Amino acid sequence: MTGPGLPNLAEAQAEQDAGKRLHDEIALHLVADYERAIRSVVIVNLEDGSSDGVLYDSWDDACRLLDKYRDARWWAPVRVTPDGITVRDAVLLLRTLRNFPGIKSVGEPRLQAHVHPPGGRRLGS
Repeated sequence: MTGPGLPNLAEAQAEQDAGKRLHDEIALHLVADYERAIRSVVIVNLEDGSSDGVLYDSWDDACRLLDKYRDARWWAPVRVTPDGITVRDAVLLLRTLRNFPGIKSVGEPRLQAHVHPPGGRRLGS
């Protein structure tokens, strides 16, 4: 069933497959060389979630090489984190990067998680 606001089943499956592929690419790097992977960046294809299979040492290195891709607008750098990425988060990341292509050209994101002491936040804070 399709219609306004309802995803096409084939498109939803393709999006899920791309997220799974990105999850697997990052998980493979973490298993193969964890210490190097957690400080690295991969370049991913926004259409299918695949990568070029290379770990780049820095965000700048990845972006420099990304500029050489013939279809660079369909590729984006992604930082490898110690916990990897869930399939759901990979789907959301790919969707965001596809819908906002300029987002990857502003440099490495510097998002900081709010850290709370063990037990979480205190009520009223």
